Amino acid sequence: MAADNRDLHVTSHRFFEKRGDALLARCEFALGIHGRADRRDPNTLYLGGRDVELVELLRSYLLTAGFGATTYGHPFPARERTNICNRGTSGGGAQIELPLTLRLRLLNEIAVMNCFVGAIRGALCERLIGESADPADNLT
Repeated sequence: MAADNRDLHVTSHRFFEKRGDALLARCEFALGIHGRADRRDPNTLYLGGRDVELVELLRSYLLTAGFGATTYGHPFPARERTNICNRGTSGGGAQIELPLTLRLRLLNEIAVMNCFVGAIRGALCERLIGESADPADNLT
C-alpha cells in the first residue's frame, strides 16, 4: 500500500552506498534532487545544503526562470554534514526538494522542463566557472 512507503524512506543524511561514496570522494560538491509532498505549497522548490553560494545561485536562477524557490522556513534544510549532498570534498553541496505538482508539470510540459533544466545548469555553470551564465544557453 502507498501508506507503507514511508517505512521504506531513507533520509539523505542516513543514506550511504559504497559506490556513491567513492564517486563523491572525487567531487567538489554534489546536487541532490528530491521529491516531496506538496504540503499545501505545490509550486515552491525548497532549497538547502551547506554550499551557501550554490544554494543562493540556484534560488536566483530558479526565481529568474519563474519558479518559486525558498531557502528557509521549510523542513528540509540539508545542513547535516552526513547529507549526501554535503559529502563532496568541499563539505558542502545543495539539495532541491520538488513538490509533486511541479514534478508532474515537468513531466508533461516540455517548456517548463526546459526552463527548469536551464536554471539548474546556469547556477551550476556559474558556481563552477565563476561567471554569470545565460540559462537559455544551457538548453542544448
